[in-house]
Amino acid sequence: MKPCFSNDVCNFINQIQPALSQYSEISNLEKKGFTVKPTDAAVFLIFYREFGKWNIILTKRSKKVRSHKSEISLPGGTKDIKDLRLIDTAIREVKEEIGLHEKEIHIVGQMHPVYTKTGYKISPFVGVVSGQVKFAIDKSEVYELIKFPLSELYDDAINKKELKMNDEFVEVVSTYSYQGYFIFGATAKILSEIKMLLMVV
Repeated sequence: MKPCFSNDVCNFINQIQPALSQYSEISNLEKKGFTVKPTDAAVFLIFYREFGKWNIILTKRSKKVRSHKSEISLPGGTKDIKDLRLIDTAIREVKEEIGLHEKEIHIVGQMHPVYTKTGYKISPFVGVVSGQVKFAIDKSEVYELIKFPLSELYDDAINKKELKMNDEFVEVVSTYSYQGYFIFGATAKILSEIKMLLMVV
């Protein structure tokens, strides 16, 4: 059943915040099985209201980036030596990639980290943007900004799931197809987790 989300920003934040309270940046444990320490990265899952509906901000990566060219992702990137915390990484990257400033984002919480086969530990942070903001994408990193409706997350027609063997266990792998965009990998995994977390609101 699809949750019913409030159109009021404060009520919406109060709805989703309890679902994220179980996670903390300082309490995340490292996943075992890596021969070397994973590279820290952070992304921002931004909820943005437009025309009375909530959207999740995604980006289509440009062809100029070093890896994952033209893939759909959440704004974010690798932790810089100047970033004291992973939330600082997420804030810096979201400003660089899509022009959102920290003061425009209400930081709601954090989700469980996602580990990739390429050796990254991705920490997703959740934020809500209220009011009108002006997005300014960095064309060297972002080809296109995508406003993915939150309601579409609960449409089974665009969400495919399959079982895949991963090392010594089987996991459910999700993908999403929306208006010609194909969302997979770590981004799809983060979307699937927020979908499940918000089912209880």
